[in-house]
Amino acid sequence: MNQSTWINTQAKKAAFSMATLAAGALAALSFVSQASAYPGAPAPFDQMLSLKAACRLPAPDGQVRTGFVENIELTPQLTCEKQKPRLVLVSQWVRLKSGENLKDILAKKPARYTLTDYDGSSGWYLTYRAEILDADGSKMVIPLSEMEFDRNMRIMPLMSEHSPLQAKITYVSNKIGAFELTPNPETQKTLPIVATCTTTKGAIHTYTSRISDSIEHLANQEKCPDGSQMVLSKIEETAGSQGWEYRRQSENYYRDRLFFNTKYAISVSSKFGVVLANISVNGSTWDAYALDLKTASEKHPVLLQYDVEKNVIIDVKAQANPRQF
Repeated sequence: MNQSTWINTQAKKAAFSMATLAAGALAALSFVSQASAYPGAPAPFDQMLSLKAACRLPAPDGQVRTGFVENIELTPQLTCEKQKPRLVLVSQWVRLKSGENLKDILAKKPARYTLTDYDGSSGWYLTYRAEILDADGSKMVIPLSEMEFDRNMRIMPLMSEHSPLQAKITYVSNKIGAFELTPNPETQKTLPIVATCTTTKGAIHTYTSRISDSIEHLANQEKCPDGSQMVLSKIEETAGSQGWEYRRQSENYYRDRLFFNTKYAISVSSKFGVVLANISVNGSTWDAYALDLKTASEKHPVLLQYDVEKNVIIDVKAQANPRQF
């Protein structure tokens, strides 16, 4: 056998070996894709939910449970008692145990901290999660951040049988994607925000056109120019017995403890100045929106996605801006 024939023979053997290995790898991948991510988990790894309606579920003290269903035609009157939800969003207060360090907990869990008694001795934190309920009775629990929970609850009124919310479950990583809306160009509009004005009280006014010849963002203003179409504001109130997010305490002249609650609100107006909606959001959502608005410019507007029929803010999204890096 000459050298040329030997080289050709070895090349054919190598090609056959590579083909065999590739076929084996594909077979292995095919087998793995049908396997369960964990005992009892359904295959395949990813699954898409199509959520068409919601109902309130009974819950123990300290919890709020909202169920989302896929097959609303099964019951003419949608109630959680008759219709088994496919997904449940849960917010829950958890009391800090003796010896636990709050900073360590908040570093590991998406949670918010507050004081819940008037002597300041008990610490609590608020957690959020999604529970995926399968037909066989199994359940998967997925932690959510406050901002994820807030967005999902806020856009809930926009779903319907013909415009469901889509959510992707990834079993292998125990995650659920953001709720995606079926686009509706008739009701869902996008406003480009190019400038902002912040008052001395911290309210942020946004504009779809320039308000200054020299800068795009005015700060520490006693009064902002007319024509803003979205305003982010913080409202401080005396803390009640329930429903606060941030609660801080101070002492008056007589050393009595006073508790205050900061509420976060967003209002949207028409181009004629008519207020269309006033929406309450969680603190983390407000903070994220305020940060995104700092990048607004004519070249890189921040996009406000809004449903004009239901008066719901879907998202506030900053676009890629080289000044952010």
